[in-house]
Amino acid sequence: MAKTKQTERPFSFWEKEVARAQQQKLEMELGAEVTDHMEYQFRAQIVPWQVRVEKFKLMMSKDEYEREQRIKKNAERNYKMASLPPRMQAAQDKRRQDAEDNLDSTVDEATESQLFDFRPPRARSVPDFRKI
Repeated sequence: MAKTKQTERPFSFWEKEVARAQQQKLEMELGAEVTDHMEYQFRAQIVPWQVRVEKFKLMMSKDEYEREQRIKKNAERNYKMASLPPRMQAAQDKRRQDAEDNLDSTVDEATESQLFDFRPPRARSVPDFRKI
């Protein structure tokens, strides 16, 4: 029997169990100092110097200037789009010029427009065909 005890090998998992027990014993001793969530805790990097310099005000003023320019450009574009086509604009300008030239005339445009009313004539009443 003594000979078999000398030749017999320990189980293969026995060394792993002993190492795990020692590790748990060390963790219990250090338990409060280091935990798993602290081991992988987030650490921020150093803030770059570009952020620390007061460039924010410069950036904001640049953005505000660009915004004002964009608004002004859009307003001009919208004003041009809202105007009359060139041919109609020329006709309207001519009418205005004629009105300014005719300020000295004795005939008023309001009365003149009443004289030249271009409405179609009113329809006559339908005749009574029974009487005819």
